[in-house]
Amino acid sequence: MTKQLNFAQLFSDMFAYLRAYSFGLLPYLVIMVVAISFIDQLVLAAFGDTLGGLVSVLTTIAVSAPFGVLMYRRGLQLDRQGQWISDSWKLGLAQALVYMLFAILLVLIVMFLAVFGGILAGAAGFDPSAVADSFSAGNIREALGGTEVFVLSALIAVSVFALLWVSARLLVFGVATIDEGRLMIFRTWSWTKGAVIKIGVFFAIVMVPALLILGGTVYAVTNSLAAGNNEYGLERWLIESASMAPAQIIVFLLGHAVAVAVYSQIVPEKADYEAAFS
Repeated sequence: MTKQLNFAQLFSDMFAYLRAYSFGLLPYLVIMVVAISFIDQLVLAAFGDTLGGLVSVLTTIAVSAPFGVLMYRRGLQLDRQGQWISDSWKLGLAQALVYMLFAILLVLIVMFLAVFGGILAGAAGFDPSAVADSFSAGNIREALGGTEVFVLSALIAVSVFALLWVSARLLVFGVATIDEGRLMIFRTWSWTKGAVIKIGVFFAIVMVPALLILGGTVYAVTNSLAAGNNEYGLERWLIESASMAPAQIIVFLLGHAVAVAVYSQIVPEKADYEAAFS
């Protein structure tokens, strides 16, 4: 049976988490963001931008998972001594599988939109051979009429909504994995049924400002350093890390607080979901 979310209680639980654990978690989060930043630079230098980006995602998961375990355990008030490594690899594996799922969905959506956009452009009389030397998405946009642009824009909006909807349905997979001590990805799918709008609004209110701050910080720092023509070295890395760390810590802390708050309200009685999956 799906539980109903109490919107006011979500904020109450989140702020209770932040009041109780933010200060104690701060040293760990500083270590985490510095370690991730340092390892990312080593990975990008070793593998290049393309392959390095993929390896960087995996190393970020590996580094952040133990800290995620700590944050979820604090929020759930769990004390499982001797299971840190076990919980860490389970959370890391769960995160990697979910990221893989979204990567597959994103590739499929992009392929569909590209093919459909090409069909619309063809129907509008667009000839790609005429611009073979400078073919781009801009050429297709210019060839599309008002109706075709509207249809394609609507499909893009629906695709974005679908990804956000899946994100909301899977929001608590990480905290559930730590609480249960086993992978709990799609087992949590039914728990968020009927609660997507509340979860989405709650997440938007809390996380969107934090993500905008993080994005703005990254953009400002990167462009400022690039404008100064500073070669990448220890000094530039220290400046980037110190500038971005506060926003990264806020996002990481709020993200876990949101997940714990939602999970504490929607997790069913253990007997209910054990019977459903037995």
